Amino acid sequence: MFRGTLHGHPVAVKVINGEVGLTTKQERDLLQEAQALMLMSYNTNCLRLHGIVNEQGMLAIVTELAETSMLKLLLEAGDELTTQQRVSLGRQLASAMLGLHSKNIVHRDLKPANVLL
Repeated sequence: MFRGTLHGHPVAVKVINGEVGLTTKQERDLLQEAQALMLMSYNTNCLRLHGIVNEQGMLAIVTELAETSMLKLLLEAGDELTTQQRVSLGRQLASAMLGLHSKNIVHRDLKPANVLL
């Protein structure tokens, strides 16, 4: 994962195997991830997709950069969420998953490291 700017806004660039080319599975997985982000662009609980790069055997997706803390870091630090925070987080996750499932997309990698606060 790399950081950059696009039109003055911070972005994250996720590159898959840019040096030696992509396997068919890697390309398919990355394109599925990009498609899911594209379909969910209206949902405030999901990252925004800015674009897909396919250049000389390198495939990457460019998304908004999420600078906020990840749930994983909070939990590793031993901090606890209040009941109100847990309910709010649960509602936001449910909204995001409902949006994905309504588009026939399964997240496949839902874990604390992928939950942004």
